[in-house]
Amino acid sequence: MMTDSLQSKAADSTLEMPLFGFGTWRLKGKECTELVAAAIDVGYRHIDTAELYGNQPEVARGIGSFPREQLYITSKVPYQSLEPQAIVATCEKALRELNTDYLDLFLVHWPSDTMCLRSVLETLANLIAQNKVRQIGVSNFSTPLLRKTIEKSPVPISNIQIECHLHLPQERLRAECKKHGISVTAYAPLGRANIFETPEIKEIASRHSCTPAQLALAWLLFHGVAVIPKTASAPRLIENYKAQDVALSEEDVARLDGIGIQQRFVKADWLDNALCFDEFAL
Repeated sequence: MMTDSLQSKAADSTLEMPLFGFGTWRLKGKECTELVAAAIDVGYRHIDTAELYGNQPEVARGIGSFPREQLYITSKVPYQSLEPQAIVATCEKALRELNTDYLDLFLVHWPSDTMCLRSVLETLANLIAQNKVRQIGVSNFSTPLLRKTIEKSPVPISNIQIECHLHLPQERLRAECKKHGISVTAYAPLGRANIFETPEIKEIASRHSCTPAQLALAWLLFHGVAVIPKTASAPRLIENYKAQDVALSEEDVARLDGIGIQQRFVKADWLDNALCFDEFAL
């Protein structure tokens, strides 16, 4: 089983973010608790949640007594709460609900066209200084906004979480992250299952005796992109995790890289899309 991970960029931390994580968006109640527990049993050590998901207590119950130091936990502050006091309150609420003394990664979930970026970043840096957060990052930031964030942040930006899959490869943004040593996490890495009939995906998956979902995840892992597939199916937890066993050749990857489709499934109609998506920011 592949065990590659992304090295933390926090100056005083040796934590690593596992490339393979479990996303909990839309999971609620007992189902959420049971699936988090099942994911940990399978081998997942990276658990992704957020204030907006409304499931942090259930995630904590799923984690149970599993050793905290063996897990990498991500949460996020919503765009409606990007004032210093609200950021701190969101972080402290996450710590209480997740029953932990610290978050491994705390992200700005979406940008806001009214936020003071410098103030947001200074507040996040203070949370690191207070040992409440070990790494900070952003989510759904366009490449131009990410550049501004890097320039203004008093501490390293460790990670960006974006929609990324075989129909939305995000080459420009990934290249910018590589230049600055920022890890990338792909949400919706399976393209909401809308990408599985693509001829190249079907053919290469068949040749590797894997599912199209496993192939899609293996392609991202090949490129060093962390994945947090969400599922409400315990058997699918195992299927997804086994994507780490799919060994793609350079030729396979070149063909998949060349699919050439740009198809976004997550929209942000309530925000200025130029802040979030490169196709609006060019």
